[in-house]
Amino acid sequence: MEALRSSLESRGLPKNVIELLLGAARLNTQAAYQSAWNAWNSWCIKRGIHSMSATVNDVLSFLAEYFSEGKSYSSGNDPHIVMLSETHWKENYIPKFNAYQSFYLNRQSQGGGVAILIKKNIQATPILLPQTADFEAVGITMRLKNNKLLDLISIYCPNGNNCTYQEWSRIAESTTNSTILAGDLNAPSNVWEQDRQQNKSGKIITEYLANEDKLILCTPKDLGTRPSNNGNQPSTIDLTFESQDLASLITVRTGPYWGSDHLPVMIDLDLNTSTNSAPNDHLTFQKDN
Repeated sequence: MEALRSSLESRGLPKNVIELLLGAARLNTQAAYQSAWNAWNSWCIKRGIHSMSATVNDVLSFLAEYFSEGKSYSSGNDPHIVMLSETHWKENYIPKFNAYQSFYLNRQSQGGGVAILIKKNIQATPILLPQTADFEAVGITMRLKNNKLLDLISIYCPNGNNCTYQEWSRIAESTTNSTILAGDLNAPSNVWEQDRQQNKSGKIITEYLANEDKLILCTPKDLGTRPSNNGNQPSTIDLTFESQDLASLITVRTGPYWGSDHLPVMIDLDLNTSTNSAPNDHLTFQKDN
């Protein structure tokens, strides 16, 4: 297995893609990933590509096509909105999906990046967010069926020990409507997981929640969004926040393991959206790494 990992790493594949491919080879997950592995092999055969020597662009093209058809490794659902952390898209890369419009912030250097994908029949406009040194964030405003506006922010904190209260507060306070903010914040804390020592990110978020009433945490305690590689208890470092008015409307849960080092977080919101086709009375969000 390590030889296969080394081979994939030498070809420059992103970490989450490597884990996805390795997942199909592990005996304890082989059945769950057989369908995805077969889809990848079939896609490669049709294009004359060797499945184990594909380029990064080949893998990304496959994932884009697979995702745009309403399929997903992380869930059998067809989410209305997908919030992504650590996209690893290069600075000038423009993501395109058949079923989704894309709002994104690519990092100038390698790694990082955040994005929000939203179904094309849902009205949405970008939010101008403050730029900070230690948080990456992208936001949109979507219009609901009753013409009420909902702000969404996908956020990523690369280093949980290198961030400030002021940076977090600037982003958290930047919305003017009902709000959902979610992302990989690398923020352990005993407030949302048992017997966990908090780092700087966990500390500033805990302090913010205690001092301000703009947002509340809606991630269940001990949700376990990042599985442990050594059999220890999973950590909860991917967090979801909501404005006070949405408290009774949102449920948060994890989806099945799909090859990333984080589990997808599924956010269900009971609201009516304003769309160009048949209206929905239930929104499904998917937050992925």
